[in-house]
Amino acid sequence: MKKKVLFADTHELLEADLKRTERAALQGASFYWEGEVLAHLGGTSFFMTKALSQMSSSMKASFKQQVISFIDQGDYATSSYVGFFSMLQSLLNSISTSSFDLNWIAQALENSGFRRNKKMMTRFLLQWRERDSNIIDQDVLSFLNDASPHRNGPRHVLSDDPEKSWLTNEEYDGLLSVVWKNYDNGTSCTQVTLIKLLSMQYARRPIQIAYLKVGDICNSDSLGNIGHYIDFPGAKDLAAETSFRDSKPETHPLPDHIWDLCCIQLQEVRELYENVLSRTLTDDQFKILPLFCSKRRIKEAQQLIETRHQYNLLDHLGSELLHLPK
Repeated sequence: MKKKVLFADTHELLEADLKRTERAALQGASFYWEGEVLAHLGGTSFFMTKALSQMSSSMKASFKQQVISFIDQGDYATSSYVGFFSMLQSLLNSISTSSFDLNWIAQALENSGFRRNKKMMTRFLLQWRERDSNIIDQDVLSFLNDASPHRNGPRHVLSDDPEKSWLTNEEYDGLLSVVWKNYDNGTSCTQVTLIKLLSMQYARRPIQIAYLKVGDICNSDSLGNIGHYIDFPGAKDLAAETSFRDSKPETHPLPDHIWDLCCIQLQEVRELYENVLSRTLTDDQFKILPLFCSKRRIKEAQQLIETRHQYNLLDHLGSELLHLPK
């Protein structure tokens, strides 16, 4: 006698299938507030004290609630939220405000990073207004929504200005997403990812990135301002006597997500140098070495310096020979 085959209730099957397609655990669980610090488990934390300094206590509380609510929606990848709040933190630090009025929006639109994130910012403010109608006027929100995602002017692809990217805003956002995805899944190493991010963020020439040294990543600028900075070696300076790091450096602030990656790169490249050279480096020795390098390049430079030129490598750690080809 055949056993009777029992089928699960159709409703139960449907319910189980729907659960398999539900959105994964809310990303907001990994973001939380500690006072005025937006903390991210296992990632970048955003110190918002200065950014929120002009807001009233009620507006500050509403802002904090909106941040978590916005992340909980789960409409974007974690890397997108990190990039967005890094931009917003930097912008509010430089243009602090007690209200998101037309004047603040107009100033914010002068910032290229804000324009790149305009769509996400519009959604953020729209959702916030739905929760708290006093936060921003509808007219201001409409003004932001209607603003161009990029400044008027000729296509950047026609420009030789190194400050301008050849990418459209849509291309930039798409490429940024791919860069972080490749890093997260291990397709790209820290060094390759950092080179890509620096190229996208600052539009520096390849030679300026190739000639970066460890000491160019610093905690203050030439004026003594405390913060995270990068000193790109200048390029094509008419007053330069040589072509190797002899031009006026260009100092730029580092956003937190790039600073964090720089810290990882510094750790990894130090291990590389010390492993290949079979010695522990002092901080002063480490600072004059290239930020980006490879085992093969170190060995090639060591061969040239010690064998061909008969020099002590430790006396020439700042040599151009150790830098990767530009």
